[in-house]
Order: sequence, then C-alpha cells, then structure tokens
Amino acid sequence: MIVSFSNRCVFVAVPRTGTHAVRIALRPHLAPTDWEQCTRFETRLCPVPQIAAIGHGHVTARMLRAALIPGLWEDMTSFAVLRDPLERFVSAFLLLNRDKAWNAPDTLDAMKCVLADPERLAHVLFKAQAEFVCDEQGQPMVSVLGLYERLEADIAAIFAQIDLPAPQLERVNSAPYPPGFVPDTELCDLVEHRYSADYTLCETLREVAVQ
Repeated sequence: MIVSFSNRCVFVAVPRTGTHAVRIALRPHLAPTDWEQCTRFETRLCPVPQIAAIGHGHVTARMLRAALIPGLWEDMTSFAVLRDPLERFVSAFLLLNRDKAWNAPDTLDAMKCVLADPERLAHVLFKAQAEFVCDEQGQPMVSVLGLYERLEADIAAIFAQIDLPAPQLERVNSAPYPPGFVPDTELCDLVEHRYSADYTLCETLREVAVQ
C-alpha cells in the first residue's frame, strides 16, 4: 500500500496484480511524509500501528480509509489493479511454491487441494480481490480500478489523473508457469466458484477502459 498525501492518492496493493511494478513507478514521486508498507525485497512500514502490525503491504481499502481522517479518503484518488482470477490464483500458487520443481499434472492436483482447504485459502495471496477493494456491502470503494491485462495503459491513465508522467513499468516478482501446464476444466470451475465476485468485477472493468 501507498498513501501519498503529496500526490493526494492511495494505492491499494492487491496481491499478484503487478503491485511491485506500480510501487517502483510511484516511489520517485513520494514525499518523506507519505506512507508505504511492504515487506518483500525491502521493509517499509506505515506509521499507523494497526497497519504496521499486519506485517505485509496488502492492506484493504477499508482499513486504509479507517486510518485516515474523516473525509480524506473521498478527497483522494484511490486506485488498484485487478487480474483475471484464474491467472491470479495460478500465479499466487506458483510464487508460494517457487522452490519446488513441479510437473503439470502434479501442479493441477496441488492447486485443487488448495482450493479445497479453507486454512490455506486464508493466505493473503489467495484472498479474493473484492476483499481488498470493496466496502462492507461488497461495492467497489476505490476511485479507479485498472486491469493487469492492460497494466501499462491503465497505470499511465491513472498517473495522468494524479498529474504524474506515464511510467515505464518494470517486470518484478513474476512466477512463470511450469512447462506444459494448462488449467483443466475442473480447476477453472473451482476457481470460478471461489472467486465469483472477482469475476464480476473484472468483467465490468473489461467493458470500460480507464480514461
């Protein structure tokens, strides 16, 4: 997460949606009094104790709004990036298991086991994207939502809204697919069931590009 009082913007870092690329692009424009929290590659903690105690940078919009003085959230441009739920789930699984040598059939079986295990699904990387960007009624509360599949264009449009130049995004923290891996119908159905709200959000975004 990044809360930039100097640029009047809030970046809600949804896991596995290019968050490190966006952080790197936004950091040169931050003031010393701006907030950032992340713990991968380097540790930066928010000065708000309740947020710092989370121990990672994937903080929900609801928690960020609650940490700001009343009305400030509404006066700032809040933004996040969403990703196709199947692609995101696969990416999260492969990142968490990056030290293992998987073959395609074993990868599919292991992914299905995760989707059947509520305890493993509670990991922050597997949390639904809607949990990060929606309010208590399940409605988006972030000003602008971009899509990972058009990351460069959407981030450029968002930066234009906050009067920053379009950045050259870096590819950071990727998780390549194992050779021959292709999601089967069962995996697709399990992901669609688990992340139905995320599919709805992404379909809505595909209909309208960020301006």
